[in-house]
Amino acid sequence: MVPIKEYVDARDDAIESRLGAKLDKLPSSDTVRNNIWGAALTVLGILLAVLAFGGDRFDAGIGQADSRQTQLERDSDQDNSMAEINEKLDILIAGSELKGR
Repeated sequence: MVPIKEYVDARDDAIESRLGAKLDKLPSSDTVRNNIWGAALTVLGILLAVLAFGGDRFDAGIGQADSRQTQLERDSDQDNSMAEINEKLDILIAGSELKGR
């Protein structure tokens, strides 16, 4: 028979060695800190990539006044051209009606 003191000491030593082995497997605070910084930098990089790729979609109407004025001028020129074409067509139609009589 083993004395109780030796049994308890042996059991404590076994528990300490298993606990020590498990604690050695845990990551250190430096490793955890590096992983957190790495994840944060990755998220930041993804955000910058999205903004760089689609940045022109986030300007929320800045610069639309210039394009609106340009479009209005273009529309006015087209309206004038269409009015001239309509006048010429009216002249041609009137001429063809006179010849047909």
